[in-house]
Amino acid sequence: MFKLFRLFLSAMAGSMVVTWVTWNSTAVSAVAFGPAVNWLWNRAIGTETMYVDEGSQQRVYYVHRVALLALLPGGTVCTLLFSSSYFRS
Repeated sequence: MFKLFRLFLSAMAGSMVVTWVTWNSTAVSAVAFGPAVNWLWNRAIGTETMYVDEGSQQRVYYVHRVALLALLPGGTVCTLLFSSSYFRS
């Protein structure tokens, strides 16, 4: 289950970074994306980084980041996040 989901614009035109957090490490961090929910034909694979918070419980989180490239400026982007071994590029 996702703890947090964010979209960030990047310095490169036509790209953005999708970031989300999970409680467990996963086999792959990936995003399917396209201009509509039923047209998610593009795939991108990213990274996972372990993070331990500084609190008294020192909870462990896994931050997933995937860069989406070649986006059309001003266009709509629909995304589907994957954090499992079932994603195949």
